Amino acid sequence: MINEIKNAVTKKISDEFKINVYTEVIPQKVIPPCFFVEMFPAEFAVTDAIRRTVKLGVRVAYVSKTGSQNEFLDIIQRLNKLFLGVELTVKTDTVPPVTEHISYDKDMEIMIAEWNYICTEFK
Repeated sequence: MINEIKNAVTKKISDEFKINVYTEVIPQKVIPPCFFVEMFPAEFAVTDAIRRTVKLGVRVAYVSKTGSQNEFLDIIQRLNKLFLGVELTVKTDTVPPVTEHISYDKDMEIMIAEWNYICTEFK
């Protein structure tokens, strides 16, 4: 389920923005604008003998081409439209976001969006 969620997030970003989306090793020469998508299991809990609940963190970083405020505002609005309060469809399941946060680092000219999803996996 973890990879399916990462793939769903990456596909939504790629379809919306039509720019490079990196999910693994970051190349030496990154050509902005681009996104980086990271996934990390934040918490595991055993539900019963055959299921476990996984809280997943998704971190999306946007590297700006211009560093302009208008560019970042546009990206934030579009990411909010894609993900804020929106369930992901993964296979036949829908996975609602639990928490969401977007921040901006002016010095690094990078925007970070984070979501947590809770899903059930079968052992």
